[in-house]
Amino acid sequence: MVLMKSRVYVILGIAGPLAACSLASHYQRPDTATAPAEYQEAQGWKLATPSDTEARGPWWTVFQDTTLDALESQVTDANQDLKAAFARLQEARAQTRIVRAGQFPSATADASANRTRASVNSPTYDSREPADYSDFIAGVSLSYEIDLFGRVRNTIAGARATEQATAGDVAALDLNLRADLADDYFALWMRSRNCSTTRSPTTNGR
Repeated sequence: MVLMKSRVYVILGIAGPLAACSLASHYQRPDTATAPAEYQEAQGWKLATPSDTEARGPWWTVFQDTTLDALESQVTDANQDLKAAFARLQEARAQTRIVRAGQFPSATADASANRTRASVNSPTYDSREPADYSDFIAGVSLSYEIDLFGRVRNTIAGARATEQATAGDVAALDLNLRADLADDYFALWMRSRNCSTTRSPTTNGR
């Protein structure tokens, strides 16, 4: 018993430092040079920060155009590229949940039941024992993977980075599609207005 405890302590003593180590290189954001003064003329100038995943809301409503509002409301359901991008985001989120499960112990349970009838013609049959009998078997197994060299942590970090990048792609695509729709709508609206203005003198002359 003492020998077994000693072995457990030795294993834990070795695995502990190894779990704290990581073979992945530490990412360090590269330094960026300060913008020259001539590019900082605007009041309140500051460096740009990524914000592609922030909710922008229904920005097109500032135009107060009900037709445009109706068209914009159909973008999510009508565009297949946006649907595919959202599906990739759901996949990335699911992958993050899967790899995060590696941080915790896993348990597996199984059970089985058998009903058996012994043949009275069997050489091993004992008339003193019942011919029918049941077997019930149940088992539980518990396992845990020690995070040697930070493999699990690095896998989770990679999955989270992929999820964040995918979320940014979805937000950027959504914004681009809605902006293109608004641009095309107003271009068509201006063209129709110009056509009406051009034709009005001819109509009046008639």
